[in-house]
Amino acid sequence: MYKLFKLTRSNRFADYLKRYVSQDKSTKPFLQSDLAYLGNITPKEEKEIAQRLEIFFTRLASKASNWKMARRAFSNEIFIPETYFKFARSFAFRKSGPLPNHVTEHLHKRGYTDQDLKECIGLAAIPAVCMTDDEFQRVKKFRLECPVPEVGFRIMRVEDRDRYLTGEFHSICGFWTDHMHYDGAASDKLIYDLLRLDYPKSDYRAHEKKFYAIRFALKHAPLKGQIPFMNRIKINEYGEISSHNTPGNPLTANGFTATREPLLVPEYKATAFQPIPLIEEQTCLGYLDKHGKFHEEFMFYKGKWIIKKQYEKQKESEKSISVLKVRISDPPKRPHENSLVMDR
Repeated sequence: MYKLFKLTRSNRFADYLKRYVSQDKSTKPFLQSDLAYLGNITPKEEKEIAQRLEIFFTRLASKASNWKMARRAFSNEIFIPETYFKFARSFAFRKSGPLPNHVTEHLHKRGYTDQDLKECIGLAAIPAVCMTDDEFQRVKKFRLECPVPEVGFRIMRVEDRDRYLTGEFHSICGFWTDHMHYDGAASDKLIYDLLRLDYPKSDYRAHEKKFYAIRFALKHAPLKGQIPFMNRIKINEYGEISSHNTPGNPLTANGFTATREPLLVPEYKATAFQPIPLIEEQTCLGYLDKHGKFHEEFMFYKGKWIIKKQYEKQKESEKSISVLKVRISDPPKRPHENSLVMDR
C-alpha cells in the first residue's frame, strides 16, 4: 500500500494535477494554498495518509466483486489531488485549531476544550471512508453536539431558482447549511471556498458576484437523518464508485463541509423522503454576495412567489385595510357622554 502512495509523487500524479487545473479553472485560486498544505506534511503524516488509504481500499475491496474491479476503482481515486489536499488540510487544521464561530462557541459552552476542537476540526476535514470506526463515532458525536439552526440556506443554480418561481419545485431537497458560519472569515471567495462549490458538474466559479440561494425557516428541528453520515462505499457493475462518498469528492460525509478554511461548517441534506416545506412569509429566494450577505428578491406568500417589494406593498396595504376594518367595527360613542354623567 505504501508503494501506491509513493506513486502520487510520480509524473502520473503531476499529469493528473495539470489536467485537473486546466479543466477546472475555478480551482486555481485555491491551488497555491492547497499545495502549500501538501508540501508541509511530515514523514509521520505521510505514513498516516498511507494508513488512511489502506482503510479506504479495504472497504472498497469488500464491496467489489473481484480484485481487479477494486484496484481499478482505487487507482481512479488515489490520483485525484483533492484526496491528498483533504489530508494535508486536516494536518494543518489540527495544529492551528478552528477559527471562532457560533459552532465553537456552542461546543465550548458544552464543555469541550480547545484540544477537543482541534481534534474535531482535524477529523472534519477527513473523508468518512478513510476514518477508523472509532474516529467516525467521535466525529459523529461532535457533529450531533452542534447547535440546531433555526434558519437554513441552500445554494442553487439559477435554473433551479426558476423552477421554484414557476411552481415546479414545491419543497427543498439537497445539501444545505445555516448562515452563521461566515463569522470571522472575510474573503472575496468566501462562499465558494467555505461551501465547496467546486463539486462535480458545478456551474459556479470562484469570485462569483452572486450565489443564488433559498433561505428558509425550519418549522421543526432538522432530523438526525438529515445529517450526511456515510462511511461505507458502493460501486457499480463497471467498477466505478457510484456513491458521492469518495476521498476525491468535496463531500466528506462526516457531517461537516470540507471547507478550505479552518472553520467548522455543519452540513445537512434534505431528501425527497424528508423534504423541507416552504413556509409562507418565512421562505425567500435571493442571492448571497461574495461576502456572504443575503439579498432578498422573492418571498413565498399565499402559495406563490412574489417580488419582495410587491410583497412589502401588499403587506402594508393589508395592514391599512385591517386597521380600517377595526375602526368601522368600533361602536361610536354618544356625544357629551361624560358631561351628562357629571350633570347627574
